Amino acid sequence: MKTLLIPTDFSPAAENAGLYVLSLARQISMDKILLYDATVRERTNVIFVTDVLDPIIETQDLTSGQGRRLEDFRDLLGRKNDTGVEITCLSDDRALEVVLPELVEGRRVDMVVCGINAFGDGADQSIGKEVIKIAIKQKL
Repeated sequence: MKTLLIPTDFSPAAENAGLYVLSLARQISMDKILLYDATVRERTNVIFVTDVLDPIIETQDLTSGQGRRLEDFRDLLGRKNDTGVEITCLSDDRALEVVLPELVEGRRVDMVVCGINAFGDGADQSIGKEVIKIAIKQKL
């Protein structure tokens, strides 16, 4: 099984990465695409159930606006998906640095694809650059 992970911040660069993955899926006989909501969330001084249980949840359990954005992204890719590859949405409230290695190992991810803003507003904070830093640091 070939599984590909797309961490998304819902930017145009992330959307382009998703569209690229669909064309790549045809070439490498991919079985599954995992869309991961990698946007930063504010945490409060409350202990969440996810602090003591497996925090990675499928978006059918989400009703928030963030969950809706992830489902909208999945639907956009689904409309252009002529490969039959399964697209699953995942979300978590922990830092990407913690979650990314768990996803790669736990979900047996073969490849991570994300968008990078080359220049302009937000280029230094793009999710793609963050993923690269984490991958190098964690030796993924």
